[in-house]
Formats: sequence, structure tokens, C-alpha cells
Amino acid sequence: MLDRLDEAAEALRRHEGNSPILTISCEPSLGMRWLMPRLGTFRTQNPDLNIDLRLAGGPIDLLADGCDASIRHTNLVLPSDDVITRLWPEYAGPVCAPTCWETVIGRDLSRARWLHSRTRPEAWREWQKKSGYRGSPASEQFFDHFFFALQAAVDRLGTAIGPLPLVNDDLRAGRLIAPLGMVATGYDYVLLTRNSPETDPRIARFSNWLMQQAKDLSVGAARLPLDSP
Repeated sequence: MLDRLDEAAEALRRHEGNSPILTISCEPSLGMRWLMPRLGTFRTQNPDLNIDLRLAGGPIDLLADGCDASIRHTNLVLPSDDVITRLWPEYAGPVCAPTCWETVIGRDLSRARWLHSRTRPEAWREWQKKSGYRGSPASEQFFDHFFFALQAAVDRLGTAIGPLPLVNDDLRAGRLIAPLGMVATGYDYVLLTRNSPETDPRIARFSNWLMQQAKDLSVGAARLPLDSP
């Protein structure tokens, strides 16, 4: 009964009140490297709706955390009572600065410093398993978050495992290259909501916009040599 009262109060506050604020929780690296650069476009298309973006990772309780929706990676255990909308599959592969690949390591991954993230420490091992690559690094360096490891790759400090969409903009701009292509990780990015997105016009607009961004991402991914070691 208390749960139902909580849900009713939440519905009144968000839906009947037509709140102009949509509270979205997003994993930090995805938020900083992919979502935030695109929110200006969303705001232009939806000037009456403000996004309250909360950068947080790990499991989430939308009701308890006061969020309308959440973007998460399926390497987590997802809440069984949330509605899950699949956005896009994840691909990943080694990424580095073009000059690093050509001159520093001479197109030889075994001569590279492999950059790791403590938030996904198995990323290199998972890629090796998927791609069949059996080499080992010349050296290694660890960072607390994926965001830092990828920025280190941009800054020519080594080679990181770069997942799409986190490295999408860097690949398009030429700041990074994926010289060995990318493989499917078996994970997805998903949108979590309490109910079907169509039941809340604000969430429906954001969900539809995300799906369009996902299509654009798929077009960009099609230009990469995916699923090749």
C-alpha cells in the first residue's frame, strides 16, 4: 500500500503537473562523451522541456532516486519491474591517436601501452576473447574511469578499448582511429522507465529523440570494419 501511495504521488507530481523538467540518469562516461554534446539539439527541438541530467553509474531505483528515466549499460543487473527500451548494441575495439598508431607503435598493438579503466577492468580481455587477438601489451596504465582512459588515448598516452558510442565523435573528428576494427561486445545500451515511454509525453519525446540518435550512430558504425579482428 505504501508503494502504491508513493507511485501515485510521483504520478501526480510528474504527469498531472506537466512538469517542464525531465530528470534523466546516465552513466558518466556516456553522458560526458556522447549525450551532453547532443542535448543542445534536443533543447532546440524541445524548448519547453528542460533536461535535468544526473551523471551516475550502477544500479538505479527510478522512484527512490527521483528520476523519470535512466540510460544504462546491460552489463548491470537491470531492475525487473522497469520497462526496458533497447537503444543500440555496443561495439568496441582498440582506439588510439592516428600519429600514435603510425609512428609511436608502428602499427603493432603489442608495442603499445594498453590503457585500462577500473570501472570496466575486463574490457581488454573481453575484446581479445571476441576478436581472437592473442598479443600482450608493452606496458599498461590504469585509470579510475573510462572517460579518463579514453581521453588519455586522445592525448597520445596509449591505446584504450573504445566502445561505441563513447568514441563516436572522436572517430568522426579524426582524433582517434580504430585500426583493428570493432567487435560486438554482447551488451546493449537501454532506456529504463517505470512505465512505457508513451504514457508520459515528456519521456516519449526524449525516447523518440534517443532512437533517432541511435539510427545516426548505427550509420556511423557502418563505416567501421566491425566484427573483424
